[in-house]
Amino acid sequence: MKKKQTIFGGVIPEDFVWKCEEQDVFCYDFMKDEALAVFNAVATAEGTVLEAIKNQKTNLHGSSGLVLGYGRCGKILAEKLKGMGQRVTVCGRNEIALAQARAFGYDTLLLGSLEDHIHNYEYIYNTIPAVVLGKNVLQCMRRDALVLDIASAPGGVDYEAAGELGIKALLLPGLPGKYAPKISAKEMVDFVARNYEVSFR
Repeated sequence: MKKKQTIFGGVIPEDFVWKCEEQDVFCYDFMKDEALAVFNAVATAEGTVLEAIKNQKTNLHGSSGLVLGYGRCGKILAEKLKGMGQRVTVCGRNEIALAQARAFGYDTLLLGSLEDHIHNYEYIYNTIPAVVLGKNVLQCMRRDALVLDIASAPGGVDYEAAGELGIKALLLPGLPGKYAPKISAKEMVDFVARNYEVSFR
């Protein structure tokens, strides 16, 4: 890279950003723009629903789902699942976020009590970018449950332990690009063009 060049990307590692700053290269993380991040969360939620339907042998309607985390993705995903008739519980450690979830009609669960209750759910959706589904928690799950991990790398599941226990756990990066590539790319291009006077030909 040369000085004054610009890099655009998503979920850019901090050490990479520091190196760019040292070289006088401008580094912009799409996911730090709230509007674009919300759009991305919608596409991610829709892709997650599709993956859930494809990879489990029951209907979403009437089934039990646990959403770990109630940030951008967690909020939108919980809404989509509830709209399809799934019985959704939101799990987290932030009391304010859980109070908001209860206000929107979801059951809630503190992350610290996950081990005692995770056996109640057929679908587990993780949005927390830390290993919250370690071996001790996975051992308490029902073996026919499906784990869908949409958190940023490295995800939130001990995949080696899941394999040993026979639990189906899917790491699902890049869902907007996989299931909505046209509109996702257009949103990014339009954002760059609007904000940085870049011409795309």
